[in-house]
Amino acid sequence: MYAGLDVHSRSSFCVVMNRAGEVVAQAKLENSMQAFTEFFRPFVRPMEVAVEATTDAYYIADMLYKLGLTTRLAHPRRLRLIAESSSKTDRHDAFILADLLRMGRLPEAYLPSAETMELREVSRGRQSLVRERTRFKNRVSALLRRQGCSCPVKDKFTKKGREWIAELELPRSIRMVLNTQLTVIDVLNAEIRKLDNELRKFARHDERIQRLMRIPGIGVVFAAMIVAEIGTISRFPSKIGFVAYCGLAPIVRQSGEKTRRGSLRHDCNHWLRYAFVEAAHSCARTKGAYARYYSDKAQERDSSVAAAATGRRLSRLVFAMLWSGQEYQPDRSRAA
Repeated sequence: MYAGLDVHSRSSFCVVMNRAGEVVAQAKLENSMQAFTEFFRPFVRPMEVAVEATTDAYYIADMLYKLGLTTRLAHPRRLRLIAESSSKTDRHDAFILADLLRMGRLPEAYLPSAETMELREVSRGRQSLVRERTRFKNRVSALLRRQGCSCPVKDKFTKKGREWIAELELPRSIRMVLNTQLTVIDVLNAEIRKLDNELRKFARHDERIQRLMRIPGIGVVFAAMIVAEIGTISRFPSKIGFVAYCGLAPIVRQSGEKTRRGSLRHDCNHWLRYAFVEAAHSCARTKGAYARYYSDKAQERDSSVAAAATGRRLSRLVFAMLWSGQEYQPDRSRAA
């Protein structure tokens, strides 16, 4: 038996068909364990269920797993039969999902384990807080510039910088806004530290994170993010495919004997791209082959190109290490 689920935030439409492609049941279901249990109870196992990989799909997949149903996530961008169909209804979308699954033509997306999803939430949650902190720091900097205040230290958010800010003579309303923004930054700092501690706990029980932390420029934060986003390395059959998934492979246009390389791919895992590019910037402040490579590229072009190129090399190294299970070996780093 095969089923397709068109999932929405509060309800889903389900179509069940047999091996011959005949629809044997269809219904609109509330997204609850009770509703799913009652609907799927009469059907003979084994049964496979196809769900489009949207935000709501993951907890739906978890419920289906608890019911003993094999769940397949469908890749949204590859479901062109749904996207380009003139008949766009919940029933039609669920029917197409079930039919593609029955024919073995469902474009599948990766379904992480519960442990991987938990690590992803912590890693992505931390990065979201870092972005918010950056926004508030930029607001503080802009406010001080509008008041004509030039900070005598390089980083105004260090201890000396905060002391300088505290001593500024500003209008009462401006001081109120400034203090509010600084308070938010302090709160975000505290919450980020909590998530850093949580990532360290994950690292203590995951040897993959521990091995990646030995690479220059990749600390616990980036190592945990990389492992969380990769999940199972065996789902990438080649190094080329992995680099493309990370968004570090330039777009290539070839016509006859002419080959042109463009910007980096946009259809990628942006979390992995961020991790490798930021790790490349960190790597530039260390010593070794990757730092020298970054420096050479920066002199040849600029820092953004150097970061992308070094991040691409780091992604190749990570792929090789996770596939082979070997430790980082500085003397072989150029091979990546």
